[in-house]
Amino acid sequence: PGDKDWCVQLKQPDILLVQGGKYRASFKAKSTKARSVKFVMLSAKNEWYGGRNIELDENEEKEVVVDFVMDKATDPNSVMVISMGTISGIDTP
Repeated sequence: PGDKDWCVQLKQPDILLVQGGKYRASFKAKSTKARSVKFVMLSAKNEWYGGRNIELDENEEKEVVVDFVMDKATDPNSVMVISMGTISGIDTP
């Protein structure tokens, strides 16, 4: 998993987020080991718009739902990131 959460990432760039807009991201996640992953919405310059850490149990598929409000200026180039590397000192399998 490397030594930082960003060492292993899934990214989707060029997402339009409109100021004041309410958003929901949902997906299924599963891991063969209990662990944490991080879901975030960012600007291209890594300004945080919304997200959270997700705790996964061993071999259990989880439906993940993350709601957030875009409280910054409209951004036509935001990035969805799921980080699967090591998270801040947590022993990550």
